[in-house]
Amino acid sequence: MKSLIKVASEFNVGLQTIIDILTANGFDVEARPRSSVTAEMYDCLVAELSPVSKSTLSQDVELDRLEERLGANVLASLKQAGCSTARQVLELSVEELVVKTKLEERMVLDVLRILEEEIKV
Repeated sequence: MKSLIKVASEFNVGLQTIIDILTANGFDVEARPRSSVTAEMYDCLVAELSPVSKSTLSQDVELDRLEERLGANVLASLKQAGCSTARQVLELSVEELVVKTKLEERMVLDVLRILEEEIKV
């Protein structure tokens, strides 16, 4: 589990922004920097703060076409997790991807950023 302050830093937003989003989505949050953020809360924040909303993706890209940007090992991990397109990866939460791909969270976040850049709205 992460703290509110760590999550705020990760998304490059203020602590109050994180609290406001979570509260608006029905979560009971203590307004303290060290309060814990559950996986469900984190998924909510990803959906709200992601640069490209998953529901607005207008096209899809085969992962094989992105081998140069992702790297062969990352591509193999994503395929082993059952994903063959960018949209399939973006539909999973960060936590699901970490478990399914066995990649570090930082790497998963980089992969998501790359895939979002590749899919134009």
